[in-house]
Amino acid sequence: MLNKTKLYILPMKYVCNANCSWCLSKQNIKSLVKEKMVLDDSFMSNFINSLNYLKTLPITKLEFTGGGEPFLNEYLGEIISLLNNHFPSAYKKLYTNGFILKPVSHIDEINISRSHWDSSINQKIYKSPLQNDLRRTTQWFKQYVTKVRTCTVLQKGAIDSPEKIREMIAKLPEVDEFIFRPMNIEARIPDQYIDFDFTHAKAKKDIIDCTCHKSLVLAPDGKLYFDFNLKEEITLPLK
Repeated sequence: MLNKTKLYILPMKYVCNANCSWCLSKQNIKSLVKEKMVLDDSFMSNFINSLNYLKTLPITKLEFTGGGEPFLNEYLGEIISLLNNHFPSAYKKLYTNGFILKPVSHIDEINISRSHWDSSINQKIYKSPLQNDLRRTTQWFKQYVTKVRTCTVLQKGAIDSPEKIREMIAKLPEVDEFIFRPMNIEARIPDQYIDFDFTHAKAKKDIIDCTCHKSLVLAPDGKLYFDFNLKEEITLPLK
């Protein structure tokens, strides 16, 4: 079933400044759709056509995400402003690993992906040359958004117990919500897979499921697709 209230925007399709072994994006086969969203004539022509579809839908949520890192796109601020102009009342969320600290406007919630609050442990997993302190990152973005959320993949050697979850929450008082996810089985790293139950008012466990329904995805080329692999382009009016 298609969720007609949420639109995903991909400012950067696959390019990332991290190299996580469990990342689902590595399992996607790259299509001919270009990597980076640029607001040129070609994009705007496609976007106007896409907008004609979107105007018929009750869009209430915009999520700026991707298989890559949105902040690597130097036009991110312009992209957000463009979508905000057309959907000013929509709730806007941005997903990032938080290694690039830039001001953001028109964003209600930011989701920071980290495997651990300790940079040295996180570096072993993310392998990013731009590693930074997570507390500083959450404080930085708290200036610009109403809600700060972190998302952490549970795995051995990182956040791997209820005690570690409670410790992470205590170290990051600026964070409004913590999401913890068992490693996706598709990542095929069985030695790192763990799962356990926990209870905390600011935290919840969530399972990634990218196959349960079609999604509205605005690709870097300005066209709309039904899937994050960008293989199923929307060519007919939505009903």
